[in-house]
Amino acid sequence: MKLKKLMLENIGAFVNKNELDFECDKPIILIGGMNGRGKTTVLEAVLLALYGKRSGNLIGSHQKFDGYLRKISNTKGNRDKCVVELSFYVKLDKVDMEYRVKRCWNIQTKHLKVETKAWKNGIEDKALSESWDMLIEEILPHAVAPFFFFDGEKISELASAENEEQISDSIKSLLGIDLIEKLIHDLEIVESKKLKALNESDYTIELKVQENAIKENKRQLELNSEQLKKIRKDNKYLRKELEELEEKYTMAGGYFSVHKQEIEKEYEIVKENYKNIETELLEIAAGDLPLKMVEDFLDEIYNKTEQEQQQREIEILLKRIPEFYLGYCSTKSNTADIKDFLHYINLKANKTPLIYGLDEEGRYQLKNTKKTICNDSKRARMLIEEKKKLNKRIEELENYLLIKTDDVEVETLYSRIKEKTAEIAIQDDKIKTLENVLKELTARAESLEKGRVRILEKVIEGLEAADDAKRVIEYVLQQINILSKYKLELQSLKVEILATKMTECFKRLIAKEGLINYISIDSETLEFLYYNNQNEKVDKMILSAGEKQLLVIAMLWALGICARAKFPLIIDTPLARLDSQHRASLINNYFPYASEQVIILSTDQEITSSEYMMLKEYIGKEYILQYHEDTMSSTVEEGYFRRDIK
Repeated sequence: MKLKKLMLENIGAFVNKNELDFECDKPIILIGGMNGRGKTTVLEAVLLALYGKRSGNLIGSHQKFDGYLRKISNTKGNRDKCVVELSFYVKLDKVDMEYRVKRCWNIQTKHLKVETKAWKNGIEDKALSESWDMLIEEILPHAVAPFFFFDGEKISELASAENEEQISDSIKSLLGIDLIEKLIHDLEIVESKKLKALNESDYTIELKVQENAIKENKRQLELNSEQLKKIRKDNKYLRKELEELEEKYTMAGGYFSVHKQEIEKEYEIVKENYKNIETELLEIAAGDLPLKMVEDFLDEIYNKTEQEQQQREIEILLKRIPEFYLGYCSTKSNTADIKDFLHYINLKANKTPLIYGLDEEGRYQLKNTKKTICNDSKRARMLIEEKKKLNKRIEELENYLLIKTDDVEVETLYSRIKEKTAEIAIQDDKIKTLENVLKELTARAESLEKGRVRILEKVIEGLEAADDAKRVIEYVLQQINILSKYKLELQSLKVEILATKMTECFKRLIAKEGLINYISIDSETLEFLYYNNQNEKVDKMILSAGEKQLLVIAMLWALGICARAKFPLIIDTPLARLDSQHRASLINNYFPYASEQVIILSTDQEITSSEYMMLKEYIGKEYILQYHEDTMSSTVEEGYFRRDIK
């Protein structure tokens, strides 16, 4: 499915006709607008066009449909008509089709009536208009829509416990499991009707008892499910209250009040370390380190003493050479050559007077002094850096110690935090208990159903009449058994693929080694399970707010990948409450690859100039929702905050 064009007339902030053309050769369509300029209206208009009355729960409106229409209708236009029109392409049975749907109503009428018209390949089709809901359910099921058209502000809600049922239903719809369940339900209705046609037998009472037990178990299951849902909801609010209390506690100086003694102790230790460093620096300064200032001169002295030593060694040699040479040549007659040789050596010898005249020990001390200066210099630099760090920490600790806290307020908040924590712990225990009860009831439901089937088989065996009914029941039972097994096998196979994809997507988004190593999905309950590197189960509540949002987006991405068809993606306020690292991860790793068509509705504070440049090569079209004070309305114009993008 790929959106082609959206037309809005007198809807929300839009007066008269406004069009958004989505056709382009790149995946991203960027629509910018400040708050209140119509971004959310664009998302709601698409849902309204596709699902009509059923769009209310997708939009999050709790009003009646009539009230919702009046709320979004704009009465300042040239006509009394309010119109939403959407055209899109879809491939059905390997054939490309173009559909257009138009929802229209007159705001001036007492009872609003929405007129629906539909076109197929440019030709109006009355039958299609009447059966539009059936067609769109085949193309993009209602249960699946929230995972492709969503508000970024509400992403975190999808990760909360109370949305598990919605997520489960959507997974079933995407994987085609809902059709199997509907077929099983229809077969059970057929079975029930045929049973009435059978004569009573010795097992009839036993069958009724079993069926009553099944009903009671189902009632208990529903009752506990509702109770669990309510407690999870209350638990969520309690955790929110706890976060607010902890924030107030921190602002009131609670942390410093509790840890004051630790801070004071650290302050004394740091000051002592600082003092020790100063003492050591003074000791170093009292030694050879000041000679560092004349290090070049010392090098010159050392080099000169080395030359003087060589000179002394040559002079000693000169004194002995004549003696040795004369002894060697005493028998030789050519003494003129000997004299010439000695004269030559004397000329070569350096007769420069000694300046320093250091002996061996003096030269050793000079060399050792140079080494000491080098070592002391390195040590002094290291101590100075450490001193700077300690000085900074001393300033921080002194600032902490200057904080004045209201001990009464801090103690009150601390008590309330303890109370809330205790309440949450109690509720957590209740949640675990109810989850165990639900597992037991679910297992019991399966056991009771198997028992009912066994009794039913005995009922059928004992009957002498109603052969047709018996045959139908036998076939129905066989089909239910086959479909139930097939459903479990299909769920097991499909959810494994979905879990693997979700793990891959999450790792691409998180871009770091995190708490979650892999994700699993229970093949029967469709519950999401999270595991760390040690293969231990992880509670998603310990993740940061940003990581939770990325986890939900990974789920949406994985659902999109595993969908039976390709769907467009529309995201309103996509980067709400995300830090810069998570923003960059979404922009680089998600938006360009999430779908063949990604429509982003953003303020100038979300997709800023830097984010725009990251996305630029993937943007096919860009619009700005420009607000006009004179008409108090918005219009669609090309470009995305052009004055801010450089």
